Amino acid sequence: RIIDLAPGITVNTRMTSDRTEDDLEPARQRIPMKRFAQPEEIAKVAFRLISDDFAYMTGNTVDLNGGNLIR
Repeated sequence: RIIDLAPGITVNTRMTSDRTEDDLEPARQRIPMKRFAQPEEIAKVAFRLISDDFAYMTGNTVDLNGGNLIR
């Protein structure tokens, strides 16, 4: 099976460790949920997708970005 995860900005990771709140604020404002993902949220989705619950799913990309449509 091939399933891609496309997470948005995720706090408390290497992706954001060298950024200040001020650096990230413009990106946060573009997200409809007005917050960034937590690592645990991404992990929970990944864990579910590899379970038998999604055994018939393949060839998809799952966006985990709080509704942000701007790339």
